[in-house]
Amino acid sequence: MKNIYITILLLFLGIILMGQNTSKDGKAFTSPHDVIYNHLYYLQPDTYQPKISAKSIANEGGEVAEEQAIKIKQILDAKGLFVVMSKIPGHNTKDTIEENTYILFPDEFPEIYVEKRNGRWLYSNETIEMIPLLHKKLYPFGSDALLNVFPKFGNGNFLGLKVWQYIGFGIFLISALLFFLFVSKIIDFILSRMAKTRLGQEFGDHDFVHKMARLLGLILAVSMLDLFLPVLQLPIHVSRFIYLLLDVLKYVFVLLLGLRIVDLLMAYAQKWAEKTESKMDDQLLLIAKRFLQIGVVVFGLISILNRLDVNVTALLAGVSIGGLAIALAAQDSVKNLIGALMIFIDRPFDVGDYIIAGSVQGVVQEVGFRSTKLLASDTSLISVPNGKVADEVVNNLGRRVYRRYRTQLGIKYDTPPELIGLFVEGTEEILRLHPHTLDEKTEVHLNNFGPSSLDVFMQTFFTVEGWSEELRSKHHLMLEIIRLAKMLGIEFAFPSQTLYIDKMPEEKNMTKNASVEDKKEKMKHFLEEYRKKLEE
Repeated sequence: MKNIYITILLLFLGIILMGQNTSKDGKAFTSPHDVIYNHLYYLQPDTYQPKISAKSIANEGGEVAEEQAIKIKQILDAKGLFVVMSKIPGHNTKDTIEENTYILFPDEFPEIYVEKRNGRWLYSNETIEMIPLLHKKLYPFGSDALLNVFPKFGNGNFLGLKVWQYIGFGIFLISALLFFLFVSKIIDFILSRMAKTRLGQEFGDHDFVHKMARLLGLILAVSMLDLFLPVLQLPIHVSRFIYLLLDVLKYVFVLLLGLRIVDLLMAYAQKWAEKTESKMDDQLLLIAKRFLQIGVVVFGLISILNRLDVNVTALLAGVSIGGLAIALAAQDSVKNLIGALMIFIDRPFDVGDYIIAGSVQGVVQEVGFRSTKLLASDTSLISVPNGKVADEVVNNLGRRVYRRYRTQLGIKYDTPPELIGLFVEGTEEILRLHPHTLDEKTEVHLNNFGPSSLDVFMQTFFTVEGWSEELRSKHHLMLEIIRLAKMLGIEFAFPSQTLYIDKMPEEKNMTKNASVEDKKEKMKHFLEEYRKKLEE
């Protein structure tokens, strides 16, 4: 009999405990779905019963629990957080609930969650403790501040919103505009003063500072709207749309500000690059600037997509698979990009150098992502893929310390040996006397028996920097050599076939036109005049 009484007593207590954790229709809170549904359903306009809703906060309910339940809903509504009941564990009877806690919005409000205590689901003690703080942050002036400011006519409805909400929204927009104008002026003043310092003097007279100030002002103005918007107590669908719009605008403004900061960093880097002798630093900065700009834009777009509830992970996975296919189809482009990196690391040439790379040659104008641009001698622009440039043997004529001039002077076979010796000696002296040649590198010798001429090898090195100076020096030397040959009576040969009819020995004239001694004297006089000409 005693055991029967104990069993009846336990059953009675169990019924009481179950009754304390049930909604109005008697359904127990056996899952997160039950407790959250009970909380939000009985705070809707058509089913507004805060006493029942408060059961989700505490078993016994009460005025304090009612206030807490209302504040939790106001917090969620203020941020436009719509609870999708079908996604909450327990919506289907077949759901298996292994965790003892469930957070409604982990990213936005990790403090608001339900937990399982003694087999029953309720809002957690931490949530109840954090409600006043979270509510105060969202409603700094109170949840009914604007409603108390306007007279009773402000409670009228128009297109789903109350009149006082329209008026309040207009006030906030005007306030945000005035705040933007005021703050942007202050920021513009501060940045302008900073720009006039030694560190930022390059931007003192540029509109760069004004654009940055406006962007910062816009970000702060949007943040102000985001801060005070909960006071309007807008419907959740309207609040969600406006918050989404404000967040997207904020991300766009931050993205534009990031691009401005990249411009600022690159401008300072450009000043540093101007102090270096290499012009490749300028090209490297252009590529680095493009990479940074692409990085900022990609990061901004991912942030915007994430805010729009787009599954960025799945999107990136799809892009990765598509990117692999594109990469396989665009191997040459990847090769060219790697070639550009190798060019910047190895630096076989600089911007402005005259190079020969395989079958093309010209002055380097630009090194880009895909190709290196060369300016040919006929002023045409040649684009060579960077991968090809990296693989080719590059002859950098622009880095020559001296510019070699080598040629063969062909004279006729009937030139007497004595005159050949005088011609070689005189030509070598002309080269040595020239102000832009290296004496120790000068070579003039009878070098070869050609098919139609005796070949005199001539080589010297010019100490000039540009191609134009090199051409002028060659022009000057060639004219003097032609004058010397004319004075000595030496004729230059050209490819030909000659039929010779030999004369009798007595008819041969071994001295051509004058004696060797006479030629010697003439050459001395010629070289003396050449020296005087150079001294003038």
